[in-house]
Amino acid sequence: MSKKVGFIGLGMMGLHMARNLIKAGNSLTAFDVNQEALEMIEDAQKASTPAELASESEIIISMVTSTANVQEIVTGENGILKGMQPGSVYIDMSTILPTVTKQLAQTIKEAGFAMLDAPVSRGQVAAINGTLSIMVGGEKNIYEQCLPILKQMGTDVYYCGKNGNGAAVKLVNNHLVGIIVPAIAEALVLGVKGGLELETILEVVQGSSGTSWMMENYFPNQVFKGNFKPGFKSDLMKKDLTLVNEFASDVGLPLALGAVAKQIFEDVHKEGLGDFDQTITTKRLEELVNVKVRYASNVEE
Repeated sequence: MSKKVGFIGLGMMGLHMARNLIKAGNSLTAFDVNQEALEMIEDAQKASTPAELASESEIIISMVTSTANVQEIVTGENGILKGMQPGSVYIDMSTILPTVTKQLAQTIKEAGFAMLDAPVSRGQVAAINGTLSIMVGGEKNIYEQCLPILKQMGTDVYYCGKNGNGAAVKLVNNHLVGIIVPAIAEALVLGVKGGLELETILEVVQGSSGTSWMMENYFPNQVFKGNFKPGFKSDLMKKDLTLVNEFASDVGLPLALGAVAKQIFEDVHKEGLGDFDQTITTKRLEELVNVKVRYASNVEE
């Protein structure tokens, strides 16, 4: 059954997620602070504020880049709380701190509405194809109510428990990704510089204990083709690793590798490479030792 959906945040991920909701037959109202981004969404009504969008929507979704953005969307002068209708649900799909998610969920509950935190993984290609991994926190009945909408954006939707749990498991996931991406970069550059063909490394590692989803599914569309256009920007990984370390501090856990990974992406930012894909860490190492980690058909890249 089609729904009246409001979508806030039409960036690299959100635009494609919103388009998939339209393709599924929903009536969509969109909002973005960037007018150019707003004009890129076809077959959607345009709202001038989150409050106006909320007044036209049964389900309100946000996909933005910072905790402050989400707080403004909910509690700002023209936030969704000024326009939400009886029975409507707010789904935040951004990556933010679990503590803030819990606070916002409580604020929304006290106003008589419901919220899910439902951050996503797998990057822009998955957003385009509707194959995202979505991790959800919130009341189980609200999750079940919204599951059909979530499945229009992702193929793997996980119920993680109470509000804040979706946000928490996303940070756990990105903690691993933030460590794995530079680790893959080091390993592959080491192997190629040591005289191995990339294809040989992949055949062995992907059949052994050192493989990972990122190596098998993400690197082939990026590094191995010489493509460093952002599927997920390095600066976004820097932001997420900052959140990971804040989350760890909140629970009293020191993260040795998390701190190292955060520093790597801070260095990438300082070098002016933050708008490139997170795998730009590989190119930095390639240039140090004058090799390229490419498929044989892309060695000239």
